[in-house]
Amino acid sequence: MTRPRHLPPILELNPRYVGARLGLARLALGQKRDEEAISQLQAALKERPDEPTVVLLLTSLYERAGQYDQAVPVLEGALKTSPRQPSFAIPRDLYLKKGRYDDAVALMSDLL
Repeated sequence: MTRPRHLPPILELNPRYVGARLGLARLALGQKRDEEAISQLQAALKERPDEPTVVLLLTSLYERAGQYDQAVPVLEGALKTSPRQPSFAIPRDLYLKKGRYDDAVALMSDLL
């Protein structure tokens, strides 16, 4: 994978830097390397479990792979720390796909 030269040194100095992890995940996605993107997003999620971009990208990758059992906890963890974040309503379909209709309705109700 071709990486910008500044990202690996930034991660060496500060492996907790979410912006660099997110940048590497986006590069991996651009090269259709979903597993590498997931790995970077998981690392970013540990540092910022309520970061909307990380949460939404990671849940969408899990969903695309049919890994709903991994996507739902990411969403639920984000909702615990930021329950009124409007962008977290987007993955409500995860609840629907898992047959958790009451949770999908509750999520939408909480955001109103």
